[in-house]
Formats: sequence, C-alpha cells, structure tokens
Amino acid sequence: FRSKLFLLLSVAVICWVDGGYLARAFGDIADFALPALRLSWLAAPIVAYLAYLICVHLLKKEDRLNFFSTVLFVLVALASIFAGLTNLVIESYNFTGGIIYVTEGIFYFPYLICVFASIISSIWVVIFYRKPLVNNTLMVGVVCFFLISTIFNIFLPNFLNIYSLYFVGHYSSTIL
Repeated sequence: FRSKLFLLLSVAVICWVDGGYLARAFGDIADFALPALRLSWLAAPIVAYLAYLICVHLLKKEDRLNFFSTVLFVLVALASIFAGLTNLVIESYNFTGGIIYVTEGIFYFPYLICVFASIISSIWVVIFYRKPLVNNTLMVGVVCFFLISTIFNIFLPNFLNIYSLYFVGHYSSTIL
C-alpha cells in the first residue's frame, strides 16, 4: 500500500510541477497553456491529500482518522474537479513578461481553502501523532514542503500580488 501511495504522489507532483512549467513555457499559446495550468491546479490538492495519507499511513493512524480522511477526500476531489475541468476556479489567465496571472473564478477561494485544509491536516497529523525518532525526518520534510508551497503558491500571489516566484513552490516538492 505504501509504495502505491508514493507512486500516486510522484505522478501527482509531476502533473503539478510540469503543468505549471508548461503553462509558463507556452503561456502565449492559450489552447495549450490553459489546460496545462488547469492540470497543475487539478493536481495541487491531490498532492496535498496524498502527502496527508502518507503521513497517516506511516504513523499507523488509518483507523483513528478514517472518517476525517474520507471527508477530506471528498473536499479534495471536488476542488480538483472544479479546478481541472471547469472555469469555476481559473476563469482565464494573462501571460505578461513570462509570468502567468490567474483570473479567479467564483470557486477560487473555496478551492484555496480545500488545499489549505489538506496542508494543515498533514502538518497536524505529523505533529500531533509524532513519535520520537520514527518520523522526525518526515515531520521536517512535510512542514518545510508545505510552508514553502503555502508562501510561494498561496500567500504571495493572492495577498501580495507577487506571481513571479510562483515556480519556487513547485520545486519545493523535492523536499517532500
């Protein structure tokens, strides 16, 4: 089961990172860039949820967190579907100077809340169910990855209108 989770996480990270890269690389070709951008945004909540599941599995808390994991799965599935297959999260984009500026749809902020809920859940599980020496590396990796991702993919673009460093959040996946 663990190897399947890691494989799924790897595929989701590749979609997240490569979708973002391809959207930037081909930003002037809307028919290619917008689907690539949507792929990246479809994958982002899945990355966060799979990281959460890996933490739950490694700490052997599946039974204790089964209901919460199911609720979180439904939220992540809806966020991914809305982001990847509709205009409800990303209405359109603007490509200027090699930087993509997203035009938010009506479910943009609920989407961010779902992603943030997955991030907080992963960090909470790792800190709350922490076992000495068993998961110190896991805890540091998860916290660093999500901290960097939150700063560069959520906080800077949405609250300070800084989109030029967005790619840093994608490459933080190497920590995970």
